[in-house]
Amino acid sequence: MKSYRSVAEGAADAVPEFRLAADPAGRTWLLGDEYCENPHCECAVAHCRLVAREDPLEGVTFDIDLAQPRLTRPAGLPEADVLRIQEFSGRPEVFRLLERRRQVVRAWGLIEGGNPVEEEPGQSTTFMQFSPRRESFAMEFELGTERWTAIDHYCAKPGCSCRAALIALYRHQPARKAGDPLSVTFAARFDLATGVVRREEGGSLAPEEARVTAALAAELGDARAVLEIRRGMLLRIAGRHLRWRIPAPRPAVAEPALVGAGRTRRNDPCPCGSGRKYKRCCGG
Repeated sequence: MKSYRSVAEGAADAVPEFRLAADPAGRTWLLGDEYCENPHCECAVAHCRLVAREDPLEGVTFDIDLAQPRLTRPAGLPEADVLRIQEFSGRPEVFRLLERRRQVVRAWGLIEGGNPVEEEPGQSTTFMQFSPRRESFAMEFELGTERWTAIDHYCAKPGCSCRAALIALYRHQPARKAGDPLSVTFAARFDLATGVVRREEGGSLAPEEARVTAALAAELGDARAVLEIRRGMLLRIAGRHLRWRIPAPRPAVAEPALVGAGRTRRNDPCPCGSGRKYKRCCGG
């Protein structure tokens, strides 16, 4: 097991804070979470500990299986701790947060255990390409009653200075069944240096697209920081496992030989006015 905090290396979101209605004292609760970093393992358990910031000695430990989802807590807990755990784990946004944090820890495991990948220069790169289990590393969020999936791509070309995340966004159709493929609704480019979000090809987002990307940013919290962590992790993975496939050069097409003082081509009409080709006349 490896903690998100150790992988995120001091990022602002390394220790998220929560307020719980089940705590009448109104204290702030800090989350510590650990995950299996083995990319070959199917484990999807978040090992969590909530600690009161005002009283670090008071805390409660429990597990959440993100694949089920299912909550596992130690037996014999005081009722106050049970209520806090139930409130915390009952929030849908908490499950999505834990899943994104698990993905980052899983990505850390790909630095050592990822699959080798070959690409041609100019292509964007995703976590799934390196995963032995082809995990999607997708980020889920909601906009009103709609469910959306976002998959982040990054440029991993050595020496490239661009700091952008290309996000493919998929709207879940109401009739979609589990396992059915998703179709890209649109793609947006997040500039991590400036925070500007535009369409993939560089134009401005349509109003509906802007609402979707704003919902994603709200879901992530500090979107630039979250995507920067994911980008940094992917670059480390690519540095170990990505090999660039250089396309074979196209054969050069030879130009017809140019001859004569006027650089007349051999198959051109002869400048003398005879009406014959140059090679059959003065150029013969």
